[in-house]
Amino acid sequence: MNIGRLDTPLAIYRYTETVNTDTGERSKTWAKLLDIWGTYEPTDGGTEGIYADTRENKQIVKFQIRHTDINVRDRIRMDGVDFNIISIMKIERDMYMKIMTQLTE
Repeated sequence: MNIGRLDTPLAIYRYTETVNTDTGERSKTWAKLLDIWGTYEPTDGGTEGIYADTRENKQIVKFQIRHTDINVRDRIRMDGVDFNIISIMKIERDMYMKIMTQLTE
């Protein structure tokens, strides 16, 4: 892969849980893990179905980034839009990662 193709600014967010020391209340948030450059490739694929009398559409989007320490519990944000990670494939001798995501609702 040509590193010059990594021209889209992305942010990786990790789900975190913190505890308020005064009240003991747990707070669940998404915290920014890192900023990274990658590629954005919308796909023609997606899914549509009716579940519990509600129509659901899921748009699948593919990203490529340089290899880093992320997992499927993380999230990608691009231009203020969040994408949940579905799968991660390491390519080119673990130098890059191909990440399949779906648009969050």
